[in-house]
Amino acid sequence: MSINWVTVENGSPLELPGERFQFQKFGAAIELWHPRPVPGQTATTRISSNRGTIYVSNKRVVFHPQSPHNFTVVGRGDREFRSFACDLAKMYQCQLVQPWFGANYWQADIVPTKVNGGLEPDSDLWKLKIVFKEGGVFDFTEAVSKAQAEARHLQQDGLDEALPAYSELS
Repeated sequence: MSINWVTVENGSPLELPGERFQFQKFGAAIELWHPRPVPGQTATTRISSNRGTIYVSNKRVVFHPQSPHNFTVVGRGDREFRSFACDLAKMYQCQLVQPWFGANYWQADIVPTKVNGGLEPDSDLWKLKIVFKEGGVFDFTEAVSKAQAEARHLQQDGLDEALPAYSELS
């Protein structure tokens, strides 16, 4: 997970080498937060944006807010929120939620990038919630599931191909 490390050109994220975007939906909202307060603090860091575009590629999920805004990192001050990205391999417990009242949303546990992620990783785990006020949660969920399955398959193929040949000892 990283904050403000997405390179944006003409309002869309630039693809990384070998990356291709498979899903895009404007009108999503995002919330990120620590599940527990930072030691010595009573509040948790919370980042949110009420409107932006969510993207899914074969490598990551990217959120680009409609307009940048500030958030507060508990104990460290204010920061500007301009983008969010999370590697598909760093998302766990992904699920679609359909509440009785309110918009459908998708949530996951995510692991922050340890170096240069835009936030000092005070916790090994963050919570992610993406709210789809204008529809699209089912297509998003399917795109993430397919991308994660493809990534696992490619990783498995890579592991299977690299086995060394055995030789007899004399």
